[in-house]
Amino acid sequence: MPGPILNTVELNRLPFTRRPIAQPGTVLVFQMPDNQLVAPEPPYTTGETWWKGPTTAYVVDNRPHHAVFACRLPALGGALFFAATVRFTWRVHQPIEVVREQVQDPATECETFLTANLPAITRTHAYDVPAAAEDDIARRIGRQLLPLPGRGVGIVAVHAHLRQE
Repeated sequence: MPGPILNTVELNRLPFTRRPIAQPGTVLVFQMPDNQLVAPEPPYTTGETWWKGPTTAYVVDNRPHHAVFACRLPALGGALFFAATVRFTWRVHQPIEVVREQVQDPATECETFLTANLPAITRTHAYDVPAAAEDDIARRIGRQLLPLPGRGVGIVAVHAHLRQE
């Protein structure tokens, strides 16, 4: 299990301290005194942090993360089910939204999203041809960004292995 995707750093103007550094694979989101969230590119310098006065910095992990889960997905007609192993990759694509919504467990949210949306694809395929359903999943959602509405996180790759139960 990876670490948290969101870490908070309180910023103090006095005593003078250096701003946090955005390490590779992270984005800095600053909360301004009026509570506005900004993610400047490039991040604020130490001087800008001093003069613009953000109160908090959030370090958001925007590297790709991999996850896997097992579930049952309906076949054509809905009476029979495929046993599925779903592997997916997710990443932060809107860091400000992740901070605003305080997203804590994106892998579980992505799993819930896929569990709710994959049946629309698999229920159009015959139970005795799981490979056709796998190919359809790969073609329709396999390598495109699937944003989770209002969460700032998106699924960027999906691979499903289906078997007859």
